[in-house]
Amino acid sequence: MKSNKYIFQRLLAGFIDYALFVVIVAFYIYKFGTLNNEGGYSVNGIMALPIFIFWLIYFVVIEVILHGTLGHLILNLQPVNTKTEKPINFSQSFLRHLFDPIDYFTFCGLIGVLIINNSKESQRLDDIVANTKMIKK
Repeated sequence: MKSNKYIFQRLLAGFIDYALFVVIVAFYIYKFGTLNNEGGYSVNGIMALPIFIFWLIYFVVIEVILHGTLGHLILNLQPVNTKTEKPINFSQSFLRHLFDPIDYFTFCGLIGVLIINNSKESQRLDDIVANTKMIKK
């Protein structure tokens, strides 16, 4: 049986999630950063830690607890274990999102789309590594 790829929905979910992430991080940097030589704001050292913590909570913890990020929930998508089709665990979610820069940001998501189109289970690189796939709820 051929898997549904949900390419547009997955791209839109990723856009929603990362747009929200970027807006919140930009606000944090503006409020708590220092003016740099280029006229912008930046955070360094321990002040950069909240950005990583927010990433971890939003993309990993919320995905595990709610079975999807805000983008997934809006579009009725859910990442599941490839073999059991049960909700993913913390380590699977963490692995999935470690590969987001490759899947989403390399050539504007083209790598992710190509891998989804050529994968038996319609998986992105992160899904293959984490043994997960995306389903419609």
